[in-house]
Amino acid sequence: MMTQVEGQQKNLVHAIESLPGSGPLTALDQDLLLLKATSAATLSCLGECLSLLQQSLHHAGQPSHRPGASGKTSPAAARAGLRVCVVHCAHVHVCPR
Repeated sequence: MMTQVEGQQKNLVHAIESLPGSGPLTALDQDLLLLKATSAATLSCLGECLSLLQQSLHHAGQPSHRPGASGKTSPAAARAGLRVCVVHCAHVHVCPR
């Protein structure tokens, strides 16, 4: 899934950068620059979230070194990890015009 989204991001960037240098819509249009930056930041954040979730799943299958611990990640812990990802993504700042 991420590979498909990354391909779409590259297509978007290519389409924007292929616009003519003059006219009503150019590659330097502020809205298009904002779109490029926002989509790149979002994709990066989603990649980080996917990585964290994969690590969480990997660690869920690993035995714990603490006595008495089950070695499993509880659904609540998994949700907490996802909330961290969402909060991190929500704090991606884009420079105002």
